[in-house]
Amino acid sequence: MTGEFKNALNTKELLAIMDYDEGLIKICFEDFLAHSLIMLDDIKRSIDAENPSMLNQTAHKFKGSLKYLAAYPAAKVAYQLEIIGKNGSVDGG
Repeated sequence: MTGEFKNALNTKELLAIMDYDEGLIKICFEDFLAHSLIMLDDIKRSIDAENPSMLNQTAHKFKGSLKYLAAYPAAKVAYQLEIIGKNGSVDGG
């Protein structure tokens, strides 16, 4: 991988988290792909509805999924959204 996606996933940690079980990794990524668009839509809906509590909850859930897959840079962004919602906002301002 090159450029901005080079460090999007920590493969060494992912393997350790999944106990080096490639089948489990495949299942987890399939599950993530099946549900990630729904979670992202939930985040967007919470922002559109100006609902900080919902943003906090949905971003927290998304962050957990990303961390489980060792996608730490994306999890950091989800965490920032979670904190924005926790602080009673949806726009970070």
